[in-house]
Amino acid sequence: MKRQCVLVARVLVGLGVLTLTARSWAAGPEAGYRVLAADKGKVAIVDAAGKVEWEYANNAEAHDLWQLKNGNILLPLNRTTIAEVSRDKQVVWKYESKPKAGYSGAIEVHAFQPLADGRVMIAESGNARIVEVDRSGAIVKEVPLTVDNPHPHRDTRMARKLDNGHYLVCHEGDGVVREYDETGKVVWSYRMDLGGRPRAP
Repeated sequence: MKRQCVLVARVLVGLGVLTLTARSWAAGPEAGYRVLAADKGKVAIVDAAGKVEWEYANNAEAHDLWQLKNGNILLPLNRTTIAEVSRDKQVVWKYESKPKAGYSGAIEVHAFQPLADGRVMIAESGNARIVEVDRSGAIVKEVPLTVDNPHPHRDTRMARKLDNGHYLVCHEGDGVVREYDETGKVVWSYRMDLGGRPRAP
């Protein structure tokens, strides 16, 4: 019987951030795996022996990466644009986050997620919201986020839509993890314990 195991890790390498996603398709120590990673101006798929199977030149800082069921890769092109890139390195879909009505500051995207219905969930720092975008690039759902210390670089980091339809969001600037329902109401939160250390500016 085959099992699928997913490992997600973030490794700090100097001043860079390496995002790893490893998948194992068989049980046992002989199981093969691949790593989808971003670092040093590239997104790459590396096999268990360390051989690069695929790479794409990309200078964007990647906090999130996804391999889709069709084999394409969902990745950031820059701080505001998420794209689906085919194995022949063509951009087949992209979405650029822009300031919402009433907001004129910077936008940064650190987290995104392909959804089962074909939409892509995107957490927009600066706009303080989550959007779900369809394949035409239209926003079909918008969920406001609670941000006590707004800053386009620190509003959000990792974010995921849960099986119950809620959203789990890490708020770096607030030092809080919050779970939101579909309307943006906070239903659960956890404040980070700094162990008596002072909070950074």
